[in-house]
This record gives sequence, C-alpha cells and structure tokens, in this order.
Amino acid sequence: MGGDGGVPIRWGRGYLGAMDLPTAIIEACRRRDPLHETGELTGYRLFHGEGDGVPGLTIDRMGELALIERSASLEVVVEEIADLLLRNAPVSRVALRGARREQRGPHPAPMESLRGETVTGPLEILEHGLRFLTAPDERRASGFFFDTRPVRRWLRSHSSGRRITNTFAHTGSLGVAAAVGGARSVLHIDNKRSPLEVAAEHHRRNGVPLDERSFLKGNVYQQLGRAGRRGVKVDGVVLDPPPVVPRRMAPRAPVGQDFPQLASLAAPLLAEGGWLLCCFNREDRSHEEGEREVLEGAGVPLRIVERGTSGIDFPATSPERRLRWSVFLRG
Repeated sequence: MGGDGGVPIRWGRGYLGAMDLPTAIIEACRRRDPLHETGELTGYRLFHGEGDGVPGLTIDRMGELALIERSASLEVVVEEIADLLLRNAPVSRVALRGARREQRGPHPAPMESLRGETVTGPLEILEHGLRFLTAPDERRASGFFFDTRPVRRWLRSHSSGRRITNTFAHTGSLGVAAAVGGARSVLHIDNKRSPLEVAAEHHRRNGVPLDERSFLKGNVYQQLGRAGRRGVKVDGVVLDPPPVVPRRMAPRAPVGQDFPQLASLAAPLLAEGGWLLCCFNREDRSHEEGEREVLEGAGVPLRIVERGTSGIDFPATSPERRLRWSVFLRG
C-alpha cells in the first residue's frame, strides 16, 4: 500500500513496495528535468514502469499531452495521476490509453481524455530540430519510438554523403534523421504501406528531399536478397527489426530479432567503409550476444566502432531491459 495520502498500487495479488505512487511520479519527473528544460524536445517518456519503480505503468509526453498506459492488473487512480502530472510535468492535457493485458485478449480500449482538451488525430513533437508525428489515439502503438532518440542523433552526425537503407522502417524516423544529416539518398523498406505514408510526411515536415523511390513496400529479407544479387552497394544499413520477426517474412523460421539471417543479407551490401547500425531490444540476449550474432552472421569482415543505449527517460533494472545499439564498420 502507498504511504499516507498515496494512491494504492496493486500488482497481481500483492501490493508494491514502500514508495507511494505520487512520490514515484514526482521523482521520475525531476529526473527528466534535463529533458524538460531543453526547449528543443517535446516528446519523451515521463515514467518508465519498473525502471521508475512501478511495473506496468508508462507515461509518455507528446507535446502538451501526457499519455498514461497501465497494465490491466495494475490498480491505480488515474485521475490522481493526471493531477500530479499537471503539477509536475510541462503538459496541459492528460489522457489514458486502454489497459494493456499480459495475456492475449481484446485490443485495448480507445484513448480516454482525463484533463484538458480531447486529443484527436496525430500530434507533432520536436526533437532537437526534427519534427515528427505521433498518434496517441491509436489503439496499439503511437507510431513513434522515443527510446531510439540517441540512434537518430548518431545518424544525423554520420550520414553525410552516404547512401542509406533503413529496414523495418515503420514511420521512417531513423531514415529521416539520416536525410537531415546530409545523406545522399535514403531508402525506407517496410512491409506495410500506411507507416511509409507517415514516413513521407516526416520527410516533408523536415524539409528533406522527397522521392517516391525512397519508399519501398516489401519483405525486408526479399528486398535485401535481391539487392545483393544485383550487386547493389550502399554506405549504411539500419537494422531495427521488431522484437520477434514474423515467421512469414524470413526464408528460415526466425528466432527473435533474427540478426544472424539479417546480417548475412545486409552486411555484404556495404561498400568499403560502410556501416551497419543494429538495434537490439530482446531481453533474452545481452548486448554482447547480439553483437556476436551480427559478427558471426555477416559473412564479411566487420568491426564494432560505437555502442549505445536509450536515454535517461528509459531507466531499467537490468541492461537487457533497455534498447541497445551498435555500429559495425566494414573494412
């Protein structure tokens, strides 16, 4: 049970530890002061579940909106959370997305407005000069991932003059960061058309060249294989697969993020001096194990030149609970 005046927090059949929820939220907001104060960043995670002391609870800042998500088995008074956020975070609106379920079941309920104006449609967020859209009223994901912010920063600094292929592109934020950083060309590959349409809008909002040939709807495995057979060479490949690659996509049944197969297709496309950037987000693999899968699967000489993790808004109780990323150089 929470402390005096606190909000009871129940997880499963037992109550969480001694810290009450108001204290946990206030302390999480204070730890993010460097993000609040920059003025150039309006999208990030305000509260990150177990890493901030309450498993099953996440809160994202999306411009003036704070979006709460909670597990179905977490009992909290969301109205009190909303009032705390208005007092302690740079937001004027608070909403709740339907509870997540640990087991398979119905999709979450639509977003519910708790404080301030109701949000309908996408919101624009700023990230150090970049502009992106996020969709808080979507039932599943907002379409934008805050934990890859350090990856976008790296891409902006290391893409000038390069030909970049952004695989599993989703809404294209990584490829857009490369384009803003001066990439000669960017090719986004994703197996769904709707996120690629958002990627095109991200190009327009950031004032970078837009070419319909920059967006390829297709199976990543097939497209990388075809490029290899044609002798295509590029200067950078981004591999950011989902935690579990769908079986229908891979020539052999994938396991998790499937870096051995993906590296065997992507690494040979690299020109001398080209880099391969890989994002690891499997909890059953350490950073080192993920890197080893890439090196062993690549089939060409690679060396690790940079490593990183997600930012301060994604604290974790173990390294494997954070996004980890590595850059491999050919030659």
